[in-house]
Amino acid sequence: DHHVLVAWLDGEPVGIARLVRDDSVADVAFAVVDDLQGNGVGTVLSQRLAEDARAAGIETLRATLSAENSASLALLKRMTTGLKVCSAAGQLEVIGHAA
Repeated sequence: DHHVLVAWLDGEPVGIARLVRDDSVADVAFAVVDDLQGNGVGTVLSQRLAEDARAAGIETLRATLSAENSASLALLKRMTTGLKVCSAAGQLEVIGHAA
């Protein structure tokens, strides 16, 4: 029901991706240390998390993020198909199929 991936660099954790499953839907979240954002850590984590989700039979991925978080939205676009985005009060609710 829970899955966590951690990216390590020189013995230190630098990124994390997780999913929490509810039947065929999983909520996902990511974090990468500030100094390494934009260097592909989130991309690798999101690709591996999507692969793991598909292997576990998870069909739909869901996330809630700040409307200003364009990097996370870009990650979610790359790891899903048929992405739907709903906006309310500065937050985005994003739902897509595990690609």
